[in-house]
Amino acid sequence: MCGMGRTKRKRKRKKVSQNLNEQVSHESVYTELLKFMKEKNFKSNGLVPANFSDTGRGMMAKKTYQEGDTLISLPCQILIGTKKALQASKWAQFMLSSSKMPRFTSLQILCVFLMEGKYKLDNGFKFDWDVYIKTLPKTFHFHHVFWDAKDIKLLPKTIQKKVKLLHEKIRSDYIAVKDVFDSYCGQEKFALLWDAYRWAWCCVNTRCIYSNHEELSIKNILKSPSDYYYLAPYLDLFNHSFSAKVNGFYNQISKAYEINTLQRWNKFEQIFISYGPHSTEDLFLEYGFIVPGQNPNDTFNVSLDNILSVTMKLKTLCSKCRKTLTFILNSHYINKDWSLSYSGLSYNLSCTILIISKLYFLIDKSNFCKNPKSCLIILQQEKQLSSFITEIHDGKIPFIILSYANEIKTNLIKNMKSEFLDEFKEVSDKIIEDKNKERYQTISDLYQVTFNIFEAAMLHNIEEAFGH
Repeated sequence: MCGMGRTKRKRKRKKVSQNLNEQVSHESVYTELLKFMKEKNFKSNGLVPANFSDTGRGMMAKKTYQEGDTLISLPCQILIGTKKALQASKWAQFMLSSSKMPRFTSLQILCVFLMEGKYKLDNGFKFDWDVYIKTLPKTFHFHHVFWDAKDIKLLPKTIQKKVKLLHEKIRSDYIAVKDVFDSYCGQEKFALLWDAYRWAWCCVNTRCIYSNHEELSIKNILKSPSDYYYLAPYLDLFNHSFSAKVNGFYNQISKAYEINTLQRWNKFEQIFISYGPHSTEDLFLEYGFIVPGQNPNDTFNVSLDNILSVTMKLKTLCSKCRKTLTFILNSHYINKDWSLSYSGLSYNLSCTILIISKLYFLIDKSNFCKNPKSCLIILQQEKQLSSFITEIHDGKIPFIILSYANEIKTNLIKNMKSEFLDEFKEVSDKIIEDKNKERYQTISDLYQVTFNIFEAAMLHNIEEAFGH
């Protein structure tokens, strides 16, 4: 039996814990920030920045938090929204006054605010929020906004399209800002480079909070969701976990943005918050990272073409039959949210497959789509298909149709998995050749998420969507 006493064991555990999760609250960037924030009525509540072996920089608990405790309360004086950004940034003021018509969004103003702050900090000039600027990441090399075109092409095609659209929007916003400053005579205009704007965009998009506690009444600003974006010093050090249970809100009584925990956190643990019910794809698009593990918000979208391509008989539906089928789905509001997840098929996808199974037997029975006259039969069967939807809701599904629906489900997933596997094989060699291991891992993980959804959904039957 070990001769080490309880106190000594506690000291050893504490020492090991602190070695694995190194506190960085003593670093000057954080001591200066906290001093600045305390002057604006911020009170620390037992949280300190720390480096963690698995996630990097995050927030460590210096005490135990119980369910219902407040993790952080950030006074409104510290929240940096559009108004404060305009007050502090001469660049943003110049940009907004450059046109009599609204041209810029709050997001662009926050970006210019950060760009000016970084430029002045790097060049030894004073800036009102320089203590905050110092705490921001120096680079976002991990974010797809900074990836090369060749790396973007390695992503799953469904994500590629969304990434390209997002990049086009960011680039368009940047050009609008740059055009204004091209006529500006100050030496600072040289700081308005593409890399600087991308850095600022990442700072805002990955670190801001959303709060509609006040209305923005500033002329010449294009209305957008970013009107309610706020940079939140210190609070932005929390990392995300989809399993974290917290409640974030603006407290009108204390005039502060607060986060309360809905679970217990032990001393020296990293405390996570949830950025919202984001899927892995959403996290990658918006924040540039993905979280290991099975994300309950992950889905894979299915199209009507995917479903109809399962059998040749359905794949060759004539335009009239297809139009009628689409009308029925639309009229019963089951024409969207066709998706697969770890828990199986979405309700609407299950309903749609059952209706198509019914249609399959009508086609088989009446020899649809063989000639123009027989195509009209489906129009006569429209009421029958519509009434079948009521039978689905009531759980009165004929066994033969249910069996075929599950067969369609199985073939549907097999087909999509096969197509997705072919897509992955096309890029797999290039992914392995990528010298950036972090990007290689991220891209591989994004493909793996979809394969995992296919495998999980295959284990579920159609009737499970209806609780049968």
